Amino acid sequence: MKMLAYKLPSLVTLLSLISCIHGPSLQETAASDLDSKQELIKLASDIQEARDAQVDLLADDYFRNAVEAFKKAQTNEASTQEVQETKMNLTKCRAYLAKANASAKVARSYLDDVIEARKLAVAAKANFHFPQE
Repeated sequence: MKMLAYKLPSLVTLLSLISCIHGPSLQETAASDLDSKQELIKLASDIQEARDAQVDLLADDYFRNAVEAFKKAQTNEASTQEVQETKMNLTKCRAYLAKANASAKVARSYLDDVIEARKLAVAAKANFHFPQE
């Protein structure tokens, strides 16, 4: 607990810095040469990989934006008339996912001990043994 109290000011500073980062620039993210269906499949895999790496917890805003853009792209893909909209949402998703991964990498460097403690608690099924805590 003492370690967590020590890291709390660093965590607050980290979250403040991350909130100052602007959204991804779509011009920086090149559109994929793959067709939309292939890109959707690849992005679904990349999003799941990011979830497995806990990016959704470490960079939740960027990750949430990536998932929203992905869902819009899936919806647009069903309507073949909205090709440009689909490509824009795929580009947004890829850009937000890249920002989420970068932010999570920074957060991990500050929260290594906390992340390790959480992994051990999950492995030990702490939520089953201590459901109220």
